[in-house]
Amino acid sequence: MELRQLEYFRVIAETESIHEAARRLNMSQPPLSYQLKQLEAELNVTLFERTRQGVRLTEAGKLLYTRAKSMLELRRITEEELAVCSEQTSGTIRLGVISSVGCSLLPQWLKSFHLQYPQIHFSLYESDTYQILEKLHQDRVELALVRSPFSAEGIQKVSLQTESLMAVGHHSFFSDADTISLKELAERPLIIYRRWEHILNQTFRTLELPVSYFCVNEDARTTVYWADAGLGIGIVPESACSLLQNPETRIVPISDSLPDTTIYLVRREQAYLASHT
Repeated sequence: MELRQLEYFRVIAETESIHEAARRLNMSQPPLSYQLKQLEAELNVTLFERTRQGVRLTEAGKLLYTRAKSMLELRRITEEELAVCSEQTSGTIRLGVISSVGCSLLPQWLKSFHLQYPQIHFSLYESDTYQILEKLHQDRVELALVRSPFSAEGIQKVSLQTESLMAVGHHSFFSDADTISLKELAERPLIIYRRWEHILNQTFRTLELPVSYFCVNEDARTTVYWADAGLGIGIVPESACSLLQNPETRIVPISDSLPDTTIYLVRREQAYLASHT
């Protein structure tokens, strides 16, 4: 299996047409079909189903497509790093960042760095902590900004900022008190992102409080935007509150003990970090 074959396969998968893929690859259709058959024969699987409209990935094809994208991305990254080593030119830092930091703290943090190193560019990969760490271990990013808790096995980390979880929502969901308890929160329509679901479930269970979430989602920004629209109370890290825009949305500390969350800058142990000079 060659990288060239994987590139052919990727283009066919994304166009769902051997004819269109051949056009994009600037080659004729018969050699492309031959390369696809060779790849299927080598792997002993059928990668595409033929349809009237074109071709569609099989389950085996979907798996290979995911792997092929990673391998081709790794090739591109390696070529860029080798170019930096050989030419000693300015480069691009591949930075993984969680959404709650990428749209709030990161732009401010980078201001002074950019003033000192204006020739350094960035390629951002935004996702949740676990997916960002996976990219780090795959060497698809050089550095990452993630939140605790997470497994630190095989990585080096530097603590940047520790903050509390806050309750945010329309003022009508809150009393006049300066704080809100978990007992009160359990009785409100809660909006959380999946990062905190396990921790909150454990805490509510320990306090013997039944809870039913109005919305569980994948992104801190979604939690903030839904809360800002008055749909319920969101539970988010304090820095994410900077995304709120509705003047009727309150930010209220939670009186009960919840774990703080720390933002870390991490890199893989013994990983190559491109020299940017």
